[in-house]
Amino acid sequence: REGDVASALSPREEDAAFFAAAPAAAPGAPPTVRVVPKRFVPPKMVGARVLARISRDDDCGGGVPFGARVYRDGAARAHLSDGLVFVPDTPYVAGTDHSLLKWKWTDGLTVDLEVRGAGRGGALSYFAVDDDGDGVDCTKHVALPEHDAARLRADAKDRSPCVAEVGLDAATGLWVYHAVRPDKSSGNHFDTFLSTLLLHAESPGEHELEYRLRADDPAKDDWARREDAALRACASPWQEHFSKSQNRAYWWNSKTNEKTWELPKPWLSL
Repeated sequence: REGDVASALSPREEDAAFFAAAPAAAPGAPPTVRVVPKRFVPPKMVGARVLARISRDDDCGGGVPFGARVYRDGAARAHLSDGLVFVPDTPYVAGTDHSLLKWKWTDGLTVDLEVRGAGRGGALSYFAVDDDGDGVDCTKHVALPEHDAARLRADAKDRSPCVAEVGLDAATGLWVYHAVRPDKSSGNHFDTFLSTLLLHAESPGEHELEYRLRADDPAKDDWARREDAALRACASPWQEHFSKSQNRAYWWNSKTNEKTWELPKPWLSL
């Protein structure tokens, strides 16, 4: 959001000021609860002020699931994060606001499907639901690797119905089993299943998002050109090396054994 009003204090100074001002709790009294305001970050600063403060780890004592993303900005702002929320440059609206846009990392784009066939040890089937609550077979679109399918069969045993949360690994094209959803008796609506696939196809990755948000003019956004050039360079037999004797870079062709001081054509558009 544009128009962000930055705090005059650093996160560390803000924490110190709060704890210094907090009165000592009397014996048996409830602890002091700290209330912190929301921080809105201009789009161009998303990388430096938000994404750079998110890490994936197991939070020491096990309070955070292994591999979960955690946002840390001082002691008061430390919480799990599954993505970013983009808001218009208008007064904040509490509750549901349909003008907001949520971006998530693709490994967090999951869907809940009813699993059938787990108890029989045969092939697994996956179902969403339609407007009438009837099952819609999504099996031909979902392919779990065998080790995930085995985990799902074990977790789904003796559960009827069984709903599982699954996600798509864009790098391999295979689905990933996350967990059984004992709180649900049916899968997501088929529209949710389709929209999840669409988000996987169209959502930008973290680096693409950060780069494109820095563009002043959408017409000058050259991410697609740079990405294409980088992919072509990766597929090129030319490899960059450094000559200590000449103190400069040179390029070597792994197929022809040719060497050159000049930048090869596949690299020129980078």
